[in-house]
Amino acid sequence: LSIAAALASLQDTALVPPIRTLITHARRITTKALDTVGMKYVPGHANFVWMPLPPELLDLPVRFAPHGFHLTTQPTVPIAAEAARLRLTGGTVEEMTAFAALLRSMRGR
Repeated sequence: LSIAAALASLQDTALVPPIRTLITHARRITTKALDTVGMKYVPGHANFVWMPLPPELLDLPVRFAPHGFHLTTQPTVPIAAEAARLRLTGGTVEEMTAFAALLRSMRGR
C-alpha cells in the first residue's frame, strides 16, 4: 500500500516540484545550522541528514524532546559513543528553522 501511494504521489506532476523545493530549502536550513555549530553530517539529497553523534552530544535527543523534536539515534540500544549516529528527518521549513535556532542556542552559537 505504501509503495502504491508513493508511486501515485510521484505521478502528480503538480505536486512533486513544489515539495522537492520545500525539502531542499528545509535541508539547507538544517545543514547550515549544523555547519554553524561545527557538527559533521553526510551530505545528501534526501529528506534526512545522517550524522555522527559526538560523545558530548549523546544526550541531544533528550534535550530536544521537551521542545517537540523527536530525534532517534541508531541503534536505539546503548552502544559505544564513537559508534553513535543520528538520522535527522527534515520537517517543514518552519520546523527546521526552529530546530536550527534551538541547535544554535544549545551549542552557544
